[in-house]
Amino acid sequence: MHNGNLISVFTNLWSKDKLGPLYLIRPPLLQPTKSLQDWSRELECAILMESYSIDRERASEKAQNGHPDILHIYKEKVDKNYKVDNAGISELFKMQAHQSVELKRRMVFIHDGELIKETLSNKLLKILEDPRKDTSIFILNNTQKEMLQTIESRAIKLSLLPEKTNGLKFLDKMDFNESLNQKFSEDHPDFVDSILNESLSNAVEYLQKNEQCFESYCSLLFEYAKSQSSKLSFKVKLLYCIKKDRELRTFYTHTGARYYSWVQLAQHTR
Repeated sequence: MHNGNLISVFTNLWSKDKLGPLYLIRPPLLQPTKSLQDWSRELECAILMESYSIDRERASEKAQNGHPDILHIYKEKVDKNYKVDNAGISELFKMQAHQSVELKRRMVFIHDGELIKETLSNKLLKILEDPRKDTSIFILNNTQKEMLQTIESRAIKLSLLPEKTNGLKFLDKMDFNESLNQKFSEDHPDFVDSILNESLSNAVEYLQKNEQCFESYCSLLFEYAKSQSSKLSFKVKLLYCIKKDRELRTFYTHTGARYYSWVQLAQHTR
């Protein structure tokens, strides 16, 4: 199911008033930079088109002007975690006191959900434990990292799929170790040393503490998979790793096991 179809599914659930109270949305594993903000705006536009029987242009205009039943929440400072007194979060709590204004349901999009920490998560628990029947909350997590169980255990979890391409474009030959040095040696020298020296436990421990490094490392593996240097065996192991990653994120909370399979892939680039 591609992302456009996923929006169609949500729109269909909306029309039947069967949307759930809480969704946790992540970007595609193969395209970690895919904008969840763009996706949320596409969904908002589709809902407005369905609700008012209007075309995309008019729906987009309504969205840009702001709708009383649709709330987008953003962190207030760049590269800072959400604060308990965030204006958008405060507005969310105010919304709980009254019904929707025009639409059959209200939609709330919490952007950069990975920056929700324990204090705010506990505050949101009041809403998540007793959600309003006319409100659907979408937490947009830009990473593959697990969130607090307060949220994970109550949410319907979905990941967007990679966009369609006109066939796989293979890159020129690529030396994985050389690329690893070039892209990681300045900011993550300890990680590079762990990979090159095959110290897997140290590499796993490093990735557990550096989500940004993990995402960049995954991107490098995908880039290598598209190069002429990668063998079929590597591509097969990469696909297995993706499948295993999804299973571990769904059924297993110990992230060390999840990172270990990704770290092992580096051994198959030689």
